[in-house]
Amino acid sequence: MKPLLVNERTTTLTEMDSLPRPSLLSPGNEPPEQNRGAEDHESAQWQTGLQTVHHAILDADGLPAIQQAVTQYLRHSCETAMLAWYSPAGHQIGQPERIDGLLCPAEGISPLLRDQFRTAAVECTRRKEICDFGISPTLRLFAMPVRAYAGHSLLLVAESAPDAEGGCRGVMKSLLLLSTFIGEWATQKASLRNAENASTVAALIELVAHVQSAEDATSACQRLVDSLQSYLKVERVIVGLCRRGSSEVRVSAISGGEIVDPFASETRLLECALQESLIRSACGVWPVIDAENRHALLSHQQLVDSGVGETVISVPLQTETGDAAGSLLVVLRSDASESDRLTHVREIERFLRAGAGAFAGCLSLLQKLADSRVLQVIQNVRTAFTASRLQLAAWILAAVSLGLMAPVIYCISCAVELQPVQRNYVAAPFEGTLEKCLVEPGDIVVKNQLLAQMDGREIRWELAEVQANLNKATKERNTQLSKKDFGDAAISGHEMQRLEQRAALLSHRNESLEIRSPADGVVVSGDHREAEGVPLEMGKTLFEIAPLSGMVVEICIPEEDIRHVTVGMKVEIQLEAIPEDRVEATIRSIHPRAELRDAKNVFVAEADIPNPIGLLRPGMRGQAQVQTQRHALGWNLFHKPAAWLLGWLGW
Repeated sequence: MKPLLVNERTTTLTEMDSLPRPSLLSPGNEPPEQNRGAEDHESAQWQTGLQTVHHAILDADGLPAIQQAVTQYLRHSCETAMLAWYSPAGHQIGQPERIDGLLCPAEGISPLLRDQFRTAAVECTRRKEICDFGISPTLRLFAMPVRAYAGHSLLLVAESAPDAEGGCRGVMKSLLLLSTFIGEWATQKASLRNAENASTVAALIELVAHVQSAEDATSACQRLVDSLQSYLKVERVIVGLCRRGSSEVRVSAISGGEIVDPFASETRLLECALQESLIRSACGVWPVIDAENRHALLSHQQLVDSGVGETVISVPLQTETGDAAGSLLVVLRSDASESDRLTHVREIERFLRAGAGAFAGCLSLLQKLADSRVLQVIQNVRTAFTASRLQLAAWILAAVSLGLMAPVIYCISCAVELQPVQRNYVAAPFEGTLEKCLVEPGDIVVKNQLLAQMDGREIRWELAEVQANLNKATKERNTQLSKKDFGDAAISGHEMQRLEQRAALLSHRNESLEIRSPADGVVVSGDHREAEGVPLEMGKTLFEIAPLSGMVVEICIPEEDIRHVTVGMKVEIQLEAIPEDRVEATIRSIHPRAELRDAKNVFVAEADIPNPIGLLRPGMRGQAQVQTQRHALGWNLFHKPAAWLLGWLGW
């Protein structure tokens, strides 16, 4: 919402010369002659306050100290209702527009007043002079541009009577004096910076000359980090360069000649911090020393938390055209006091910021020179070969002919599939009901491990009935023998034998209700978890157990290449499940009859491979290279097309 600013006016510098000292007393309230001594005393105090704030501003080491000095002065010299500092939005990530309250928290400022502050700050910055705005009958808003910090403004709200013209002019004079003091401070700081920059430039010239004398970009990076470590007196210096055509930074050199391990966790942290610096496009320091430059420093914080160093300083390396060359990272450990550490960090940051462009240009030039040398070699080779095309053609033909006559092992590419060395089938021992299934395909089992259990209730019921009939037949036979009825006794004896055999059979079945694994291995087939309670037929296959100690490789040799393969040839196998490993084996047998596999007529050869860690499973597929005899390279490449062509021609 645009603020309503009334009675807007500005005051030029020439008009300030005749203004009275700051006061918000109206012209009608001037002191009488008898109070002139008090006025002189107040004027002396005002002069003392000006001198105090003047010295405080000149001794300030940064923006916070200037804000504190200005706040102390305006609080006592003017009837200040509100004092704020406007900071514009920065060009970097995480630097929004901000209004800071100097006398009270900025959170208490209303949105309407914030809009008025923002409009006044932008207007005074545009006009480059102090502006005065009336925001209410009793309040006036003064906006002073701070030339030492581009876009910054000091905003002051003062109480004023409608006719207090002299008081308003006095406030503007105070602001004009403060602007002069801040400008003097900026000039003083610029002079100090110029003196420091002179020594910095000399050091940079020497450093760049040392780096440029390197033969390639790798040695140049090492010289750069070693020289920076010695000059800056820090623990480590790391430089990372961008790959050609990419903005991804990789560590190129570490001071002290440390070997860069691209897979180490510390290297990944360093590369993240280097990449973060390049994305920020500004120097970064962690722990933060500048509140306005603390955005996007998460990787720097993680690097410090990992114990690499106490302070991390980074600077992006960008050429004059804005192309990203890489980043520099400085790791600092110091036992000095906090103030000395901050001073050292600021000096390092200033030096890196001053030399970033030179470093980037130097490293980019070395990379381009290396590329140009490679291109020059290629051009020389091309020129030499194009000098005599006939001679070139002859040399190429001779080289190709010699290459085609070179003896090379003829390798046959075949599909393979793993099969178990031995197949163990577990069947139902008798007709009955499946009570519980304990395994499924893929489970590793050991010998005598319980696989499934059959329901034995009917068997036990029948066994009890047979046992009762046996007891009955025994008693009848005894009775018949006592009566000397030997014929019936003989019949009862046969009945007893039948019942005893039936009881023995039922007892055996009762003891065979638990179905166990016959050997160690893996369950290849047999998933009966959903078939619990279903009747089983005697002899029905329930499980297939395959041992894992070894596997048989079935090699599908194409029909047109079977004449080149014999038993004992070497085979190199690569499975799809473990493509990074290659297994060597020897063909031990070849099936005499062709088979149809995947719609192709092939001959199956077998080879044994060990499985010590149990990683291989039946059914795994892959590719194999059967190494046959040596032939000329030309025969290996063209014997099949030549045979097809001869057959097509009818030769």
